Amino acid sequence: MKQVKLFWLSLLVAGLSLQFACDDSETTTTDVAGTAGTAGTAGTPGGTTGGTTGGTTGGTTGGTTGGTTGGTTGGTTGGTTGGTTGGTTGGTTGGTTGGTTGGTTGGTTGGDTAALECTGDFCPSSRATSLAIPADANAAVASGCDLAGTSKGSSLNALLSFAGGGADLNSFVNADANGEISLVLLSYLKGWAAGQTGNQVGTVDLQFFTGAKGSAENGFLIDPVSLAEGTTDPLVHFDGASVSNSMLMTQAADFALTLPVAGLPISLSLSQTRISGDLSVDATGFNLANGVLGGYLTRDALLGLIQGILDLCASGSGPDFCSQISTFGSDAASLEGLLTGILGGYDVAIGADGTPADCATPGDASCNALSVCLLVGMSSATIEGVEAAQ
Repeated sequence: MKQVKLFWLSLLVAGLSLQFACDDSETTTTDVAGTAGTAGTAGTPGGTTGGTTGGTTGGTTGGTTGGTTGGTTGGTTGGTTGGTTGGTTGGTTGGTTGGTTGGTTGGTTGGDTAALECTGDFCPSSRATSLAIPADANAAVASGCDLAGTSKGSSLNALLSFAGGGADLNSFVNADANGEISLVLLSYLKGWAAGQTGNQVGTVDLQFFTGAKGSAENGFLIDPVSLAEGTTDPLVHFDGASVSNSMLMTQAADFALTLPVAGLPISLSLSQTRISGDLSVDATGFNLANGVLGGYLTRDALLGLIQGILDLCASGSGPDFCSQISTFGSDAASLEGLLTGILGGYDVAIGADGTPADCATPGDASCNALSVCLLVGMSSATIEGVEAAQ
């Protein structure tokens, strides 16, 4: 009987050895954590990163370190190093990186939108339904504001507070108690045909308009002031915007937007502006979640903003805030120092070629711009056409 038990035990050991030998081949399964190296045995490769990161790191580290080091160093080291490195590095790196990066990133950036359903002259379109400024530089970075400058685009909060409007920009893009919307910001992805997915169309022209409520429940009209004079071409547009992988990503372009803060028009003319966000489409138009709009307010643009406010106040039709402005100065140059002080000073240097960079020394003459970041959410809407000129 004892011989029989030994016979079956030998067969079990042989079977396990054969299984480990078979498992030494390259693994191509996505998001599988590397297996802990067994005392001197090469760790099983972690999954490919979603093919690469998890596979290479988990496989190489788990396999080479766990296998080679474990194998070379010997039984104890091989057991500890092979087990720990092969298990932790191969398992954690291969599993976490391959699983999280390959799974999450691969899932988010590797997907596609549904096929476009809507039809019409301005399909697919959307309207801004959420708008915010990051509370500070840390919040800006966490939200994806990839900008030069110390404030990372958050300093605009101080300007809005100074103007008496606080920083609740959501109130501008949503209906008030009377159903009125202060800022109707519309957008249109030109070049996307019905039946196409985002990956199939690849790139489109992202166009922006201001507008007004239309006749339909979720319908809107384009304000002619958003168009180049005598044409139907938008003044603000981002050509060649990518809509692949369920993401909207633009190249740098100029962007202009006027915020109606406490009856005072805060006109933002931004340079080197980029927009990104998670993209989806539905039967009405397109939606943008986690949208980030980041650009730079140059010194010239800030002076233009100030002059616009001064002109409004001088007309006699400005808000009560105009009486406060007059106590600080009557020309743009004298008010520039006040506003830049409120905003924390120019924190970006825009080079001659238009490239933004951190100021080498804050307050230096080369510092000539402020970073601006807006967090934007857009919901599908129908653009019915262009509003009749007033």
